[in-house]
Amino acid sequence: MHSSTSNSEINVPPAAVLRNATIALCICAVAFVALLELATRASVYRISKNLSRIHQEELTATKIRGGEGGAQQILLLGNSLLLNDVNMDDVRQALSPAQEVNRFAIQATTYYDWYFGIKGLLGKGASPDVVVLCMEPRHLILSSIRNDIFAHYLMSGEDLFDVGRKLRLSWSEISDLFLANQSTFFALRKELRQVLLGRLLPEFPNLTARIVRAPKPQPDSRALRTLGKERLLAIRELLAGTKSKFVLLIMPPVEPDSLKIIEAVGGEIGLTVLAPLAGNGIVDADYQSDGYHLNEQGRDKFTKALLPLLGKLIQ
Repeated sequence: MHSSTSNSEINVPPAAVLRNATIALCICAVAFVALLELATRASVYRISKNLSRIHQEELTATKIRGGEGGAQQILLLGNSLLLNDVNMDDVRQALSPAQEVNRFAIQATTYYDWYFGIKGLLGKGASPDVVVLCMEPRHLILSSIRNDIFAHYLMSGEDLFDVGRKLRLSWSEISDLFLANQSTFFALRKELRQVLLGRLLPEFPNLTARIVRAPKPQPDSRALRTLGKERLLAIRELLAGTKSKFVLLIMPPVEPDSLKIIEAVGGEIGLTVLAPLAGNGIVDADYQSDGYHLNEQGRDKFTKALLPLLGKLIQ
């Protein structure tokens, strides 16, 4: 006996099949992305020591509250020069209990990373007594950012379009910054690949350091005098409405002419400029094989010279 139900009633229209398949595919894609994001957040700081350090230093920096009595709160900000050239254990031991010094360092960062980074920290409630920006003069006039890492750890979401305007970014680049600001996986995917490469080829970083020697370029004098001054004033304006004092720490390598310009600019705008071992204090034997970062001997010399300068910051 034939069923009383017609074929038109039991056959699903092709359009409905396509719609249902599309919906199912979208649900699977969203679930996969969500799972990937959750897995990254749960594991990334156990996988990468460097990212774990950055994360912890960021959390510490946002919780700094100065001006409340007790030890003076000093926050050192910078890139790999700060990370490699300053022995933080010696700094903390020598300056405690009068001063509490914390570090927030991210490799390959320059001026704009920390202009917006300082702005973001202030927005999260950070209020150190002293903000010390640690850079070589060349970094003050570069117009670049650390892209995904910058967007995730330093940039406030509300500054997205201001970043795009100042750096003249394309809409594609702005979109990438937005995704990196919101997504841990998107922001850290390249770093995770580097961690994996480092585990597969553990000698690769040492090999590249021996092959590639970083240059010690002299920054353009006119740009340093004009653009450098403008940018240092911009950071000071960020801190003008706070109780935080702004200090610039010049990191090696630095040429005498560049140092003279920076110190002159500092005198013009009333900015404290620290320059440990300026001149002939650091020699070639104090650098690592890359010719750029200090080795253990150079780090000890630089840190020892830095300590009394930081001690003088006590108000």
